[in-house]
Amino acid sequence: MASTCNLVGFIYFTMRYGIYLNLTLIKLAIIAVRYVVFLFFYPAGINVWICPFLFDDKRGFFDSFVPLLQVRKREDMGIWVAIRFLSMAAIVSCCVYLYLNPELVTGNY
Repeated sequence: MASTCNLVGFIYFTMRYGIYLNLTLIKLAIIAVRYVVFLFFYPAGINVWICPFLFDDKRGFFDSFVPLLQVRKREDMGIWVAIRFLSMAAIVSCCVYLYLNPELVTGNY
């Protein structure tokens, strides 16, 4: 009888909170993808946002996903484009160096 109660409780919990958990995981996945896309286009001086109003508190849940995509060209000087490309090259080179030398991360010298 105890296992039936546990099963009923689990089904109730899943039905009640499972939807919220799935929506939270979907929103976290959208956040991760939107930042990767933003960082990919940022050095070129282009702002690309997926769901640009995702963190707007004045909008409802479904309204925060409209528009789905926003693309804007940045209006800045050429020196900032060079700085962004150099910083991105430095980050990528550090990541490649750490990937090729994993003992630096794990501590096994």
